[in-house]
Amino acid sequence: TSRYAFADTLVGYGVALAAQRIVVGQQAARVLVFACAAVLQQLVLIVLLRLLVGANAPMPSVGSFVGKVLVTALLGAALISMESRARTGWSSWQRRGARTLRFR
Repeated sequence: TSRYAFADTLVGYGVALAAQRIVVGQQAARVLVFACAAVLQQLVLIVLLRLLVGANAPMPSVGSFVGKVLVTALLGAALISMESRARTGWSSWQRRGARTLRFR
């Protein structure tokens, strides 16, 4: 389970609402969405810690903040790349009418 489930849920809900209203077609823009969601999650977490625990709340370090954003963006890029390859394989399989789906 996530220790930051509320912040994750809040960011996920916000990204889902934005995805319904905004069409992001370019791969770079989609990676940017992953990075922005990570930044937003960290900021929500900091605000919640300040509100609930107070000034003595353990804040994430700048390194962990930047690391989370970079790792999230890289994993998002990998996920988008895999999804793109799967769609390409699926569409070529449909065009050929092949019985087996082969991924390269």
